[in-house]
Amino acid sequence: MKIDVVTGYGLAHGHEIGQRDGTLGYVSGGAALMGLFERVKELFNGGGVETPPDLPLDVEARRAQLAELEDALRALARAMAADRDRMVNPGWAGRVEDLQFAANEAARLGKEGFDRAALHDLAAEVRPLYGTGAVPDEYAAYVDEHERVMTVVEKLRTPLPGEAPADDG
Repeated sequence: MKIDVVTGYGLAHGHEIGQRDGTLGYVSGGAALMGLFERVKELFNGGGVETPPDLPLDVEARRAQLAELEDALRALARAMAADRDRMVNPGWAGRVEDLQFAANEAARLGKEGFDRAALHDLAAEVRPLYGTGAVPDEYAAYVDEHERVMTVVEKLRTPLPGEAPADDG
């Protein structure tokens, strides 16, 4: 009986699988597959690691935005945590924890320093409570705090004057 080693995700490590030809395969981890991805990335990058350009950043203005975001996130988290009936719901409590984590991250970046990528990562980390359209009833009491958070997040995503890279044509 022939046994092949199959690498991949979505199958349990150490799991035997039947193949079309009647042989058995054995699933190992995804390391070989990840090695393939690395080789493909290297091929497309020309074998070298590209260094991102050092783009200008208005550090003081961004630090003020981080402080504003931290305050807005903490206000929203406090308001949501005050609803004790909903805090017993793990999803609700998890959302409050996410907001607190993002507020702590904004504070950390403001103190330790940041680059453009860190600002965009933080902005991507803050998820809206609800989508566009009608505000769900459970979030109606938090509209002002939510809008304040999302306004500051949008500011972080938007280049300030002097930050956009020069267009060389």
